[in-house]
Amino acid sequence: PGPGVSPPPPPPAWPSPNPQTPGAGAQTASDGLATVKGVAAKLSLTAWLLFGGLVLAVIATFFPFGKVSASVDMFGADIGSSVSTGWGSSQFAVLILVAGVVALAYPMLSGSAMTVRRLIGLSVDVVLLVMLAVYWFISISSNHDQYGGVVKVSPGPGLLMYGGAVIAIAVAVVRLWLDQSRRQKQSY
Repeated sequence: PGPGVSPPPPPPAWPSPNPQTPGAGAQTASDGLATVKGVAAKLSLTAWLLFGGLVLAVIATFFPFGKVSASVDMFGADIGSSVSTGWGSSQFAVLILVAGVVALAYPMLSGSAMTVRRLIGLSVDVVLLVMLAVYWFISISSNHDQYGGVVKVSPGPGLLMYGGAVIAIAVAVVRLWLDQSRRQKQSY
């Protein structure tokens, strides 16, 4: 180098650990999306029923499970009020049971076969979910028309969604047992 010009810096002894390339964040995001699409494409109808029902059951817990309305006829005018029942320990129990189903049904995401032990545990968990739904519907129907029609209790949107979710989950478990039965017959 000439006078007044400094020499160039020496090259690094090792390459930088994370070379930054433009657009690398977008590439990893599209890789993640491709992975999700790949997993979703591999899921069977049974898995879609089960996990779709579980998602719907969780969403249902955030909606009212019952609606209480009262109307009184005073001097020819109908005075009414309506109250929706809120979040309670029962909805929390649903979340706990759904977590148990997810833990037991996890092998379905990879497409592997479910063991009989997992199927039994899954069935017990789903029977508890069904029993809760039946209890809630019976409870609401028994309180439907109290006090001579003054107080009426009806199912809320959360309970209706939960009922549909439980039906989907139960159908999925029956399909899993049928698949298990077919696999055992093929092995003989």
